[in-house]
Amino acid sequence: MMFKIGMGILGGLLIVIVIGFIVAYYRCRSVTRKRMNPPAPRVEMDCLTATTRASTFGSTSQGGGIHSRSATLMSSYSLRSGNSRAPSTYSGQIFPESLSIPWENILFEDIPLGVGNFGQVVKAVVQKDDKLIQTAVKMLKDGCTLEDKRDFLAEVDTMMRIGNHRHVVALVGACEHDHVMYLCTEFAPLGSLLQFLRRSRR
Repeated sequence: MMFKIGMGILGGLLIVIVIGFIVAYYRCRSVTRKRMNPPAPRVEMDCLTATTRASTFGSTSQGGGIHSRSATLMSSYSLRSGNSRAPSTYSGQIFPESLSIPWENILFEDIPLGVGNFGQVVKAVVQKDDKLIQTAVKMLKDGCTLEDKRDFLAEVDTMMRIGNHRHVVALVGACEHDHVMYLCTEFAPLGSLLQFLRRSRR
């Protein structure tokens, strides 16, 4: 009888010890993971620019297809050797025919909407498919770098891939005129998402 009781107590102790080891192991593993992968620093909303009202998700992905795609598009430019600035002359078709908007079909309203990643953003009316569309037109600033142009083309490519979605500013088209590239996006009359969120705080 006493032997059975002793074996029961010993078995219970062994179970408790095993559970303790398992808990300790997972805690150590969790701490090690946190040390190896520290959390990304928080970015305060006030640090973000509130000036862009057009879509601005054209940041270059170093390892992704967007960067390589934009590099392929950039091969249509005639590059000057030894010049860190982007060239002012282009050759070949930059944008797909389905996206290309004739220069005369863009009526600028001289209403500045802000400054984007690559240049200023202004309001304009675009005639496309027998319709007049209010747009925000982003244009590359004068003297922009080759990297700026790659990012600009990457943004065009990204918006083409996304297509039309009710929660995303739509791409209307693009234009090249006098060696300047223009990106026409759907106009957001209520401003940027950041401005909307700030207004909602009040």
